[in-house]
Amino acid sequence: MSKRPNLLASFSEKLTFGVELEFGIRFSKRPFTLQEKIWELVRDTLIVETGFDILSQGDVKKLDADLWLPSSTQKIPQAALFNTWVVGADATLHFTDERKADKAYYCPIEIRSPVLKFGTEAFKEVHKMLTAIHKHFDVVVNRSCGFHVHVGKGKAGLNFTPLQHLMATLWVFEPQISELIHKSRAMTGSYCPSLHVRSNLGVLKYEGKLLDVLLGTTDVNEVVEMFSGYMLFNYMSYRIEGLRIPHLNPVKRTIEFRQHEGTMDSETVLNWDLKIFLSKYTNSPECYSVEDLFDEIGFPKSAVEFYRGKVQRLRRIEQKEDGKKAKNK
Repeated sequence: MSKRPNLLASFSEKLTFGVELEFGIRFSKRPFTLQEKIWELVRDTLIVETGFDILSQGDVKKLDADLWLPSSTQKIPQAALFNTWVVGADATLHFTDERKADKAYYCPIEIRSPVLKFGTEAFKEVHKMLTAIHKHFDVVVNRSCGFHVHVGKGKAGLNFTPLQHLMATLWVFEPQISELIHKSRAMTGSYCPSLHVRSNLGVLKYEGKLLDVLLGTTDVNEVVEMFSGYMLFNYMSYRIEGLRIPHLNPVKRTIEFRQHEGTMDSETVLNWDLKIFLSKYTNSPECYSVEDLFDEIGFPKSAVEFYRGKVQRLRRIEQKEDGKKAKNK
């Protein structure tokens, strides 16, 4: 019989992470016909403001096209290197309602960070980027936007035992974690459904004791298979396909936390990153609240207070939205 570990196995050594920020920029009128030109405008503005290495999605495509030239010395496509910030778009973003409301032009934007080493300097870099975006652009975030965090250990991927314990923790505490996000993203979202709803374990169910099932895996690929999307569905709340061995990507060997609603608020972004890095395996008593979870894993009190306020605001927003829907029926 599997034994319950007291704490998540060491999961903090040499951790790296990256963020994906999805949002829109409002322009009174469309500045360029080609979307690539808008990406270049955003790129150039942010380079001047931050001093970071930044490419546009168009830059990346051009560099990757040049990869096949005989004179090229680059062996890995730029799209797979994750060594700069990248300004581009995501096909899932839409601002139809906003455009109808004020006739302005809304450009969908996704900004992806390079691989960052976990620590204060990395958090400062993310904060600086968010501050620069707000300083120069009219930022809009709606329900089509998400905020994704990738976590890994450089190019090494994640070791079996920490991954096994982390996924067991996420399975057990997914309902509590879902309390922290808007209900449109929790449990059934099209691009971030619950492990309990769309993973192989959730769909195919299990026999025997849950803990024995969760901790009965013997290698990374078994964990990946258990928690991957059923019938090859590829957009789970916790996406771990990139950890499958042999690795398909030369750099991005991560678990992707996809469930958070879109946000461009620096405090929210950094607190969410911190929550992910401080996750530990804990016991699961009945009536276990998210604050109990935070207290047991040693979450900073300032972050607990932040999330207490955030959850209260979210519930009020959801109640107002439900009221409007009821009136419109």
